[in-house]
Amino acid sequence: MNVMAWIVRLGLIFVAFILYLLGLMKIIPVLLGSFLLFMAIFFAIRPYQKKQKFKGFRL
Repeated sequence: MNVMAWIVRLGLIFVAFILYLLGLMKIIPVLLGSFLLFMAIFFAIRPYQKKQKFKGFRL
């Protein structure tokens, strides 16, 4: 399942990058393309930013 998740994440980044390039060519709004690219990259690296939290001592 981990390989499939990577394929989906990279596919979303690729599609968002293509939309961003279309925005630079003034076919779609640049704001839309840049927002989608940012969100795709954000959600691609978000699962790997888990922090271990100290929840106190258990008695």
